[in-house]
Amino acid sequence: VAAGPLSYRNIERSVFAPVEEINEPFADYLYQSDILLTEEQVDNLLSADKDESNENDEDNNSVSSETTSDETRHHKRIKRKVKSNRRYKWSTKKPISYYISADLTAAKKQVIVSAVNFWQHHTCLTFREVETLEDSIDLIHFINGEGCFSGIGRVGGSQNVSVADGCEHLGFGIISHEIGHALGFWHEQARSDRDSFVEVRLVNIKPDKEGDFAKQAVNSIKTYDIPYEYGSIMHYGANSFAISQAFEALIAKNERFQQTMGQRTAPSFFDVYQVNRHYECLDKCSAAITSCQNGGYPNPKNCNKCICPTGFGGGLCSDPQTTQSENCGQRITATEDWQLLEASVGENLPWRPTENNPAVWKPVVCSWHITVV
Repeated sequence: VAAGPLSYRNIERSVFAPVEEINEPFADYLYQSDILLTEEQVDNLLSADKDESNENDEDNNSVSSETTSDETRHHKRIKRKVKSNRRYKWSTKKPISYYISADLTAAKKQVIVSAVNFWQHHTCLTFREVETLEDSIDLIHFINGEGCFSGIGRVGGSQNVSVADGCEHLGFGIISHEIGHALGFWHEQARSDRDSFVEVRLVNIKPDKEGDFAKQAVNSIKTYDIPYEYGSIMHYGANSFAISQAFEALIAKNERFQQTMGQRTAPSFFDVYQVNRHYECLDKCSAAITSCQNGGYPNPKNCNKCICPTGFGGGLCSDPQTTQSENCGQRITATEDWQLLEASVGENLPWRPTENNPAVWKPVVCSWHITVV
């Protein structure tokens, strides 16, 4: 590594190894590359798959189904959903405690705090860092472990989120991803409806990794009718577990999103929305008169402000998304003559990587709203 300020140009490629490569030595102990399941969760997954298989067999073997039979199966599915979701949810009535191990580097600690603050700022959840590790209370324990992984949801007592060497260089996005697991969220491409949106190319996947592309049973993941999100922080990349980076394991059925899959920049608008739905955060603003536009919704931390989709900003999501870079995004009117859009980004920004702070890397998004008169 060359001396001087740390940047993408002078860091050895191995530093930015993907999570599946960092976690490879422990793959036998992890589900879908970075999830540490409890025995109960393993049993629940196997049971859900078995129940769904049996229900499909019943449907296939029945010439006709009585209404009462359909209703009974439906109620059983709903009951399992509610039980599963409530069991692993954190309380919104008190802060989620977390403890950062003393042997984590300053860079790791900084990116952890940045990711925690993001989820706290954009949802009704609150977090509290504790100074002592107590097994008697439920908390998230960030450890200097041997990989980048997390459990799913609140599992009880002290639960680990591992931040191994290399995880911090993947930045804010990967830690946000692991916290997403700890809040109860699975990988996006594990949704039961994923085959309508992506094709899994098994022929391009390493033979021992095919199981990492398994779908969840219908009653295992609650989607809240949120659209499938290619740009979710929880989605695999197109080349994840491929036999070579020259091959694609996942093919987006909407080809415009092929390069979007696997982004680890930051949680997407729908990632945040799903957390807010899962923890019933939107109820806090049920009486708000804020009229958010373009698909935005009131921020449960301040119902007078809106959480806006990417590209939109302002108090009501009616303006272009703003940045701290001059000329980066604005509202313009189309004319019969060509117009050149220019923006200078990357210099003199408060989040620019430095030698002492390589982890907090945030991209600059320039959004132009073009209207035709």
